[in-house]
Amino acid sequence: MAEAIHLPPLVSTFDLPGCQIEFQKRHDELKKQYPYYVRKVILSADPSLNPDNYVVVAIYDICCKLAFIRAGQRDWTYLDEPYMFSDAIFYRSQIYAVGQGGKIVLLDVNSSNDPSRPPIAKRLTPFGPILHPQFPCKADKAYLVVSSNGELLHVRRFLTRKEATDQNVRIMNSFVVYKALFDDNNGSIVKQDVVESIGDDALFLGDNHSMSVLASNFPR
Repeated sequence: MAEAIHLPPLVSTFDLPGCQIEFQKRHDELKKQYPYYVRKVILSADPSLNPDNYVVVAIYDICCKLAFIRAGQRDWTYLDEPYMFSDAIFYRSQIYAVGQGGKIVLLDVNSSNDPSRPPIAKRLTPFGPILHPQFPCKADKAYLVVSSNGELLHVRRFLTRKEATDQNVRIMNSFVVYKALFDDNNGSIVKQDVVESIGDDALFLGDNHSMSVLASNFPR
């Protein structure tokens, strides 16, 4: 049976003195609904199997900020980045996070093996995807998922309102898939190419976890 790990509370900039009162009230109400305040949490490894060597990453707050903490640390490390993150993933022993605008950020959490020293946040991937002519520059949701052959895919989801014949409004989902191309020297992403076909892959996308499987392995 897995043991629970106890983490310190996440601190928002709106917890600090001098914030606008009305916004603070809305923020406090949101924090009471913790599933909405903490949007996503991911682990680099199973703490039960690696009690001294794991990283926890959280996307939290109204502004979808990002924070991470390593085993043995007492405080979170907060990324000072004015960017709303939509998803994050551990890939090639690093953290990659993406926002609705399409930019992918790399965070180096292996810069130090000393738990008393916070890891360094290196923003090495400022390049956004090649914009698709049919969709706006900002997606309604972005996902990061590893394909069955080990490639990092960036999936952008767009919602379109369409009037139906019964006068109801239907929400249409459209997706664009990009493949990240890497600089092998520093792990940065140098380009995001549009993927015309994902082949035999089936992608399962969600707020908690995204994954890919080979459809041919599941014929039914």
